[in-house]
Amino acid sequence: MLENGFLTGKYRPGATVASKRAESVEQLLADPANVSLLARLDAVAIEHRVSVPAVVLAWTRAQGPVAAPIASARIPSQLDALFESADLGLTPEELAFIAGESR
Repeated sequence: MLENGFLTGKYRPGATVASKRAESVEQLLADPANVSLLARLDAVAIEHRVSVPAVVLAWTRAQGPVAAPIASARIPSQLDALFESADLGLTPEELAFIAGESR
């Protein structure tokens, strides 16, 4: 769901990340539509004062018929996004914005 780490917020154009997944994420960053998606996720995360992964998890919950996204944490600091997401509800306008439909 977080697309091999792409939607975690740590991968950005021009940034070097030491990760096994960095090579596959480079292909995603080569697509301007994906870079635009990251910018929209950043904007919503800033508005709610939460992390990008929290927004992605909240967006996933809002998609039918998903009852709950399956998420895990490899390190303790990754738990923050899971906790932030639990209380985050996105408006229909925010969902449309993330999808690139408006705003």
